[in-house]
Amino acid sequence: MHNPLICKQVEGAMTDIQRAAAAGFTYCRSGFVPIDEAQALAETFERRHQVSATPDQRNYRRSKKQAVYKLIMYPVPNRQEIAWWLMKTEGADCDNPKLWEDIRLHRLEWIWWYELVRLPVPPAHRKKYAPKADSETQKNKKSDSNSRKKEKEERARINAVTWTWRIKPVIVKGLKQQIRFLVTKQDQRLAQQVMSIRKAPGFRGIRQDVYGLYGFTKRQCRIKKKTCPDIPQTIPWVRNQHYARVPLSTLVARAKKGASSWFPE
Repeated sequence: MHNPLICKQVEGAMTDIQRAAAAGFTYCRSGFVPIDEAQALAETFERRHQVSATPDQRNYRRSKKQAVYKLIMYPVPNRQEIAWWLMKTEGADCDNPKLWEDIRLHRLEWIWWYELVRLPVPPAHRKKYAPKADSETQKNKKSDSNSRKKEKEERARINAVTWTWRIKPVIVKGLKQQIRFLVTKQDQRLAQQVMSIRKAPGFRGIRQDVYGLYGFTKRQCRIKKKTCPDIPQTIPWVRNQHYARVPLSTLVARAKKGASSWFPE
């Protein structure tokens, strides 16, 4: 029985999707399934696509020009459903191509607010975070071809264009309209709106959108001569880390018992 592990944190599941896209899983199917049918769906995908294959098995299949698959799941808040994304690489398969969307052409969407896109990385950012060769490598790089090759590979880790999450443009437009309206009100709703935006996951594209919304809020307050609510000075990054994961069977069991949270504390 296939029992996929589900990230407890939203950032973890979104990071899984982002990393899959960066690794070449650029075709996707997605949807929602009732919690009591989620296990059966996962087993179906395992039978058809071997979504639990090990990295070595996936590398072997890709070397044979075969498609490999990855399944990501996450519970939908306030609904008895699980959202799922089945992603695959290019390669030979027996799938109906009409069932799949190329995420390079069609946006892969999160359950709310966000979509996965490729955005350019500013040159200053690439330079700042690119791995630096140590002094010994610098000294021997002219005579040691292996060191040159290794250094080149390390510096290529930060590409000019990378996958990231952003707030959907239609959501940004709606938030701006709401901010413009709330600026005219003499209550705390504008401050609450700023705090809700602050909770957005700190992926690079989302950070850019959030900073833009902060600036828009400040400009609207100046125009209306209203005291601006406290605007956060920084937005935490989503960093590489270990995310806690729970077997799907545990979520299903807790949902059947009517637990307030499907994830154990």
